[in-house]
Amino acid sequence: DDYFDLVLDSVINGELDSIATNNVYALGIKNDDPPPQMSFVGDKVLTVNEDAGTIKLTVKLNAKSILASTAQIVVQSSVGVLKYDIPKTISVGAGETSISFSLVIHDDFIDAPDETLKLILRTANSATLTIGADSVKTIVVKDNDPPVKLAANMQTEFTVNEPSSGKTTLKIPIVLAGVSGWDIPWALKVLPGSGDNHAVLDEDYRIVKINGKINAGQLTDTAIVEVLSDIWDEGDEQFTLTFDTQAGKTNYLDFSGKNSFVITIPRNGG
Repeated sequence: DDYFDLVLDSVINGELDSIATNNVYALGIKNDDPPPQMSFVGDKVLTVNEDAGTIKLTVKLNAKSILASTAQIVVQSSVGVLKYDIPKTISVGAGETSISFSLVIHDDFIDAPDETLKLILRTANSATLTIGADSVKTIVVKDNDPPVKLAANMQTEFTVNEPSSGKTTLKIPIVLAGVSGWDIPWALKVLPGSGDNHAVLDEDYRIVKINGKINAGQLTDTAIVEVLSDIWDEGDEQFTLTFDTQAGKTNYLDFSGKNSFVITIPRNGG
């Protein structure tokens, strides 16, 4: 609101002369204008690559104000591993009608689903600022990373002595080279073989677990087999487990360089 004083004076011989007491009238002009509205500028949905870096975003007011117009930015997201920076508040200065600010996307080198950031404007003081219809900006971040590989140092050859009785449990770690933003299913199968040095399923060894899932953000899971005791005097035996790309079908794991495990059972424990 605006206020001013109106003073009544007389002029005598070219000079002002107060004509009476109570000659000052205070007048006020009541402001009936609503506070400005803030909205995002541009498309409601913006799609960018993960390596986009700094993204410039702009908000505008529908009218000027003699006061600064401050809004909060609330982020709702489906983000799993994506890292980003964005201011928590923005302020359009007095007499201004727009301001730009930055959203910074950090390229993470992790294969993951496309991720979504929903930026929502909220007023910090409804008496000085309201929020317009275009108060939500959706940012879709397209992943640009290749599928994760199996770890180069993942063990693929094992030697297990035949127990004198019962069974010996072998746990085979399935290890990724790095985390993934996807769940990674996996499965193994026994390669067929023959001959005196080929271990026989359910006679020389037993399958306990040869499929599973490495959850997003995790690095390992475990396959399990059991080496069995028998009464036969035999030479060294082997069997091979290889990744089954059909039973464990996935587009998010690169099997190159690591595709099988060889288990050797020495002659009756040596």
